[in-house]
Amino acid sequence: MTSPSIAAQRPSLSGLGLGVLAVLLIFALSSAALQATVAVIGHRFQLEDAAAVRADQVALFIAFGTAILRQLATVFALAIIWTQAPVSLRANLSPRLWTRGDIGRGLLWAAVTYGALVAYLALLQLAGLDALLPQSTIGDEVTRSLPVLILAGVSAVVVAPVSEEFIFRGFLFNGLLRFGFWPAALVSGFLFAAPHFDAASLVPFALIGVVLASLAHSSRGLRQPIVFHAAFNTASFVALLLF
Repeated sequence: MTSPSIAAQRPSLSGLGLGVLAVLLIFALSSAALQATVAVIGHRFQLEDAAAVRADQVALFIAFGTAILRQLATVFALAIIWTQAPVSLRANLSPRLWTRGDIGRGLLWAAVTYGALVAYLALLQLAGLDALLPQSTIGDEVTRSLPVLILAGVSAVVVAPVSEEFIFRGFLFNGLLRFGFWPAALVSGFLFAAPHFDAASLVPFALIGVVLASLAHSSRGLRQPIVFHAAFNTASFVALLLF
């Protein structure tokens, strides 16, 4: 039994535009709700001030919870815009359809890419180019509170791999494929890297986005990118706990 291809019905150009507007609207509303919630419970919190977030474990817990809800809301909104998405997403997540090939190829490329990233970081450090070192989106502040640590782990290892692959590869890359593989992979890759809010992360994570797009394109599904993404985030999360 095979699953429906993610390319079975590509989002139209108008659908892509509507999807981008939906994402921006969800981000704006969730950010406003986050600030309002933290303000109501008496904690000062500025979205542009990362240090303020990390200094307050309650605010950090709310921030991770909001991020998870934001990702789920985005998937839901895009699933409405792209009517075939719920079918394709369920098929890609169905345990009966996951093969050893999907898991093995996703893990292999995750290991190769993670190794290349580690080598890149090592070269930057040896060259004294610390300003070019990408910053993690999850700091070691999450280890100070077990509830925050659990929520951060769920967000990074479970929610993000599924939701982001659906958003950036299933919807965006798939919709842009009408312009060719490389334009679609590069645009979706850079948009995938942009939410890290770190200039030094832009190129490395955009390239990782291109690798994920290649996996989605060659396998005609999201299972291999999801495995890659989950393995990559798990390795990063474990490294955060150990070092």
